[in-house]
Amino acid sequence: MARMSNSFRFIGDVVSKKDKGIHSLVKSSKEGSKWEGHKLEFGIGNEQKKSTWVELLGGNHHTIYSFNINKEKVEIPFENRLDKEVVESIAGWKKLRVVNGDDVKEFIAEWDFVLALKDTIESLAEGERLEVSGSVQIDFHKGKTYKKYIPNFVRVIKDKDVKSKFSVDLELYYTADAVDNAMDDEDRKIFINSYIKGYNSKDKTNYMIPNNVVINCSPLNNSDISDEKKAIFKKKANWMAKQFEVTEGWYKLGWETTLFKGSEGASFTEDDLTDFQKEQIDFGMQTFEDIAKQFSIRGADKVEQRLQRVAKLFSEEGREEIEEESVKFYTDGSNTETPTTTSVKQEAVISDADIDGMFE
Repeated sequence: MARMSNSFRFIGDVVSKKDKGIHSLVKSSKEGSKWEGHKLEFGIGNEQKKSTWVELLGGNHHTIYSFNINKEKVEIPFENRLDKEVVESIAGWKKLRVVNGDDVKEFIAEWDFVLALKDTIESLAEGERLEVSGSVQIDFHKGKTYKKYIPNFVRVIKDKDVKSKFSVDLELYYTADAVDNAMDDEDRKIFINSYIKGYNSKDKTNYMIPNNVVINCSPLNNSDISDEKKAIFKKKANWMAKQFEVTEGWYKLGWETTLFKGSEGASFTEDDLTDFQKEQIDFGMQTFEDIAKQFSIRGADKVEQRLQRVAKLFSEEGREEIEEESVKFYTDGSNTETPTTTSVKQEAVISDADIDGMFE
């Protein structure tokens, strides 16, 4: 059975706030011993000035638990964490990296990684951006769940033409009636009721956490897209939705998704030009691109997790059925009941007629 880790990859400008940044933490135990650490928070912003925040906590532990290149568990004294021989002995997937051109720094402790990230962010030149990747972590606190993006790799991007990107790879869980067929006539979206798993270390249990996703079909409203491309896009949307069509039981399937943050607008075409605007273009006073940029209609800001493609780990066999005994929902940490699933047969997700009415 395939098992993938929920992960992310963000590219964009560094965003900071006065109440964010790096904080030094000191916690004292009942026995009188002290734990020291650093917490770093910063945002990665896109072209629409929307950002997603990442955070990392680095503690001064007495012992670092890791794996060596032979996949064996190892325990490393904290004071030896920067020894070259020690760092080289650790498996690559357990290392924390900061890359700036030919300069590559590797660490095995979050303590040093946080400090290196701070220095990297503070030394960024104008126009430089960051690529940040790592794991998606679910935290539980007082009956609520929180999604966090924990970095383990950072690279400085010097090419100003690289566009921002919010990519998130998720292992999604779902059951019958996952597909919401109540389509919005304006947005042209297919909504999927799905879940991801979060591990609660207090009771050592994996819980299902709601994480709804979207199949974005709004590009089919764009008059600039050819009928041939629209036909292919329709088939793709229909196929993607059908992967979530089940009659009973629980299934999982890994997906590559995009975290969309911003607003969308209706495309501006030459048919939308007024006679006055056409005359300005004829005399070279304005270009069509300038006018289209100014008069494109922007919608309301939104946040959506949009499906892109099936993750590589699941690309051979597709979705997998899981045991219903493993399905538990988190409320206050004590709810471990398995919900009853429906076995009502679901109708076809999208027909050609439905798509034509939705997008044309």
